[in-house]
Amino acid sequence: MVQTAASEAAQLLDLTYVLLKMVPSDDLPVLPGWTGFNTLLRKDNIPSISRVGYLPVIDASPTEYSTINTILKRSTKIADQLQLQYATLVFDEAVYAKIQHVRWKNDTYYDRFIDVFIESGIVSEGSIKGVMSGKHYNRSLLCHKTMYEALQRLRFEEFLDTLDDESQEDISSFVETMKKAFEEDQLREYINSEQMEQLCERYEAFIVESSARSLTFAYWSMYIQMTGILLLFIRATREVDWNLHLSSFRSMIPWFFACDKVNYARYGSAYWLEMISLEKSHPGALPEVSANFAVQRQNNYGFAAVACDQTIEQTANRDSKTKGGLIGFTMNRASVHRWLLSQSERARITGQCKYMAGINCKPRNKKDLDATKCQNYENSVCGVLATITSMINPFNSDQDGLVNITSGVELPKDSAKSLLDAEKLGEGQFTAFCEDNLLSKKPDIFTPIKRNKIRTFSSKTKTMTDKKGQTIAVKSTRNLFARLLVISKTREIDLKGLLSFSLSEFPLSIATVSGDLVKTTKSKMFEVLEKTASSPVVDVENLQNGTALIVYGMAVVQAMKGKWRTFGEFADSVFSYLLNLVKQWKAVRLDFVANRYPSLSIKNAERAKRAAQGVQRVHIYNKDQNIPKQWKKYLSCGDNKESLAVFLCGHWSTYHSAQMKSLESFYVTSADKCYLLSHGLSPSDTVQRIEVAELRCDHEEADTRLLLHSRHAAEAHAEIIIKSPDTDVFLLCTAMQKTIGTKLYLMTGNGNKFRVIDVAAVSDSLGEELCASLPGFHAFSGCDTTSAFLGKGKLKPWKVLMQHPEFCAIFSRLGNLPIHDDLVDLLN
Repeated sequence: MVQTAASEAAQLLDLTYVLLKMVPSDDLPVLPGWTGFNTLLRKDNIPSISRVGYLPVIDASPTEYSTINTILKRSTKIADQLQLQYATLVFDEAVYAKIQHVRWKNDTYYDRFIDVFIESGIVSEGSIKGVMSGKHYNRSLLCHKTMYEALQRLRFEEFLDTLDDESQEDISSFVETMKKAFEEDQLREYINSEQMEQLCERYEAFIVESSARSLTFAYWSMYIQMTGILLLFIRATREVDWNLHLSSFRSMIPWFFACDKVNYARYGSAYWLEMISLEKSHPGALPEVSANFAVQRQNNYGFAAVACDQTIEQTANRDSKTKGGLIGFTMNRASVHRWLLSQSERARITGQCKYMAGINCKPRNKKDLDATKCQNYENSVCGVLATITSMINPFNSDQDGLVNITSGVELPKDSAKSLLDAEKLGEGQFTAFCEDNLLSKKPDIFTPIKRNKIRTFSSKTKTMTDKKGQTIAVKSTRNLFARLLVISKTREIDLKGLLSFSLSEFPLSIATVSGDLVKTTKSKMFEVLEKTASSPVVDVENLQNGTALIVYGMAVVQAMKGKWRTFGEFADSVFSYLLNLVKQWKAVRLDFVANRYPSLSIKNAERAKRAAQGVQRVHIYNKDQNIPKQWKKYLSCGDNKESLAVFLCGHWSTYHSAQMKSLESFYVTSADKCYLLSHGLSPSDTVQRIEVAELRCDHEEADTRLLLHSRHAAEAHAEIIIKSPDTDVFLLCTAMQKTIGTKLYLMTGNGNKFRVIDVAAVSDSLGEELCASLPGFHAFSGCDTTSAFLGKGKLKPWKVLMQHPEFCAIFSRLGNLPIHDDLVDLLN
């Protein structure tokens, strides 16, 4: 980052703002946001109001060269009539690039015009559709301001934690004194004090040291720096500070190169070089340009100058509006021509008439100083702080690498290094571009600029896709086969033998072209098994009292609908839902069984695909913590779901016995453990919590844990109901029915498809030998962790198995250890 006296003073002011906002203000009004804070500092020396004149409209596209020539000719004529030596024209980047083409080829225009490059994507609210999402610049800027302040607070708090108690007390006392001085308009004295200078030196040393130790710390410090440059650029416009404008824009240029913004990089470099040499190339122009590159629309408060294109929106364009709007206000071309010729005069007269009639905009205090707006902004900052601290605080993380604070995913070392060295890379490219293309004997601004394509977290998981979003191969098998046919004309090739092998990197019979598993519809197997029994669906009235109800925990969590504010409210809602199930199905025992999500898992590929839109890692600290607004995204992270299951177990353990009502025993899994929650001695007592050693299980999937709980419940209950929508659970229940002994029922489906299936009836209809082969057959024909056969699905292999029952014995051996060679041969 380029440092000048103007930029250093502005950065010191921004840091002071963050420090003052960190001081609690219980008895005092909340300090305003960044804009309001700087407005209060600029009560004096408010620039005079700029005079705004209206010019006729040119009915043509501004990026057409004919339009650009017309603009230059008309501007030359106006300058001559006003007897001006120079004319200053303001454009956004798209027009600026083309107008430079004309200007550099015409000495008359080059000597006469000064082009002020105002990057409308940063300065002018309304000239860009967005910063991150491509829409709503104002909202994006507010988000960046909020993130900037929240991250600055977190980083400074971490800095304070590294100091001894005495130093912390001294700094806190100094900041509180500065806040009182701000309220008394004496802040400037403290900003330039020796104590503030020493504080900044210690803080900067802490940042450098911590960035060298933690890449995550360095990454988010880089974001703070980039947002700080943006705020410097905006400050330069608001305060009409030409030196700060040039220094902040110079600090942006390396990022244009690093982030592959080639147009901004190319023409921004030329603009900056022209502006710093303005006094030499256009003597006498610098004072006028530096004093008037932004427009002061009022003199009620300072820090309020705006960019030129925004001024046009607020003046000429607004005064030109017709009652029904401009677009399509007439179909008569002659009327359009008359409007174009008289628009500027009409707009000026309209503005004067409104002023004379007293209906023009009445001055008011800056909106950013309103008490409500100040409080809302502070609430937003506190909300960001709470959100970040509930995930991974980037400034106190023990991670050495670069970690995504929402997902916990670590970027590879080489990608992290290139990302953190982006500014250095861009600076080198800018220097080389200036020396080789702009300051050389034969300048050539149109030389292609190499794109860096720096990898980030978002590009880490990108794949090549076609128009339908399906993964495609880098090399075409079709082209390879065509080359083989050509070669076979001149060489002897055994195509039959050659084609017995796969022509692609992965065998397409059991893999996609990118190496992923071939997926199949598992629910088809559910339908097949259900139809084997004559009447598998049972009525709730036929079930006995005192049954055991075992639910697939994560399926219940995923299916929950409602509006909950906190995790405690969500836990209460889940428990209420479970009690309703207990009452409806006459159960006295309830098992809540959840999955485990270890970091090394055979299902990582499947879960990564389900969470392809990104994940959000959130730590749960207490029941009053607000739940994430992106609930589905939150549940796409395995760590989140496992920590949620642990929280549910802990929260339900705090209930009073009366809250369990008729439920006698409640088994809840928590990671690899299982706890029994039962009634205390009295209804007002807290429920008793005991770890059940025989139900401790390190199985990753709840599918098999459900059967473990079923076997445990079978010792005391004649009927067991398992609630799960998963085909895998139905297959395992059918296969293990004889082993468990007690009758199993599967509760599945929603709405009109809701039903309770008699697993024992299905098992009896299949027979013991076929039931034993189900797990092996299911894995062989394709499940979450194994690939299906391309184009075969589930039904075709099942029909083959029905026609050849001798395969049942083979599949029943699949999954047993050790695996013998004869089993592999038989499966082949």
